[in-house]
Parts: sequence; C-alpha cells; structure tokens
Amino acid sequence: MVHLPEIVLPAFLRERLAQGHPWVYRDHVPPNVRLPSGAWVVIRCGAWRGYALWDAEGPIALRIFSTRRPPDTIWLRDQLMRAWELRAPLRAAGITAYRWVFGEGDGLPGITIDRYGDFAVMQTYSPGARTLVESLSPGELVQPDHDLPTARCSRTARGSARSTTTSGWQR
Repeated sequence: MVHLPEIVLPAFLRERLAQGHPWVYRDHVPPNVRLPSGAWVVIRCGAWRGYALWDAEGPIALRIFSTRRPPDTIWLRDQLMRAWELRAPLRAAGITAYRWVFGEGDGLPGITIDRYGDFAVMQTYSPGARTLVESLSPGELVQPDHDLPTARCSRTARGSARSTTTSGWQR
C-alpha cells in the first residue's frame, strides 16, 4: 500500500466528522500543510480517521471520500453503481434527464453527473476532484451490462475560475 500523507485535525471537529460532514475548511487545517491539489491524504481527529482529497486553494481544503479505505477505481465504480441503482425508479418511469450523481449526497464530494438521454455530463467543482476523475477513462467508470451510458465515449473539458471541469460521454 502506498503511504499517504497524514493530517491531524483539531479535536473539536471530531463530532462533526463522525456525523459524516464531507469537508474540512482550510482554516481548520494546520498551516504547514503543503501538498499538490488532488493528493490523497489520511486525516485523523482523535480516534476518527478518513481519506480525503487535498485542494491547495479555496476555502475547502479537504473533501472526505471514505472512512474505511483509500478510494480506488473499484471503490469509485461502486459509488457510481450505488447512485445509478438509487435512480432506477426514475429510469423505470421513463425519465431520461436527471442528476445521476449528486456530489456529497452520493459520497463523491465535488463531483456531479447529469444524464441527458444518451449523454452523461460530469462536472467537478475542485481541482482535487478533477484529478480523481481525469485519471480514469469513462469505460473504467461504467459497466455496459447495467445499461450505463458507455460504448463510444467522447470527453470534453473546460475550466473556469471556480475550477469546474465538464466531461461528456455519449452512448
């Protein structure tokens, strides 16, 4: 296993983190932390432990993705499948445009995926989250036997002052 940098947070955050709060604001992180955006870190707060992506700029320094293990491609695919299965009633009702992944609500802070018919559009709202999704191809994120938007995919990306990246995949 790769050694991840560890960040120890102030004790007063433990209860909030244990309740599932998905972010840590920059002013709660020790000032000596210097990492590139998109670096995976272990965060500790008393006995609580989690795995987060670091963002070097902006008010949110850490976006927490897991308390069990460092996320990887399999973990990410599982999260996407949970979100996909949760929206099955929408597809069963014939709805073809909906939010497939709703960021923090689906355990993927800083990431949304909207489905428009045969297209899925992914947006990231932080450099760290962008690093996570750019390291994967759309084919790694989806499984054709689950009727996910896959097959021949195209990606486009654009950035803005808010570090938003949009990727589109087409069936």
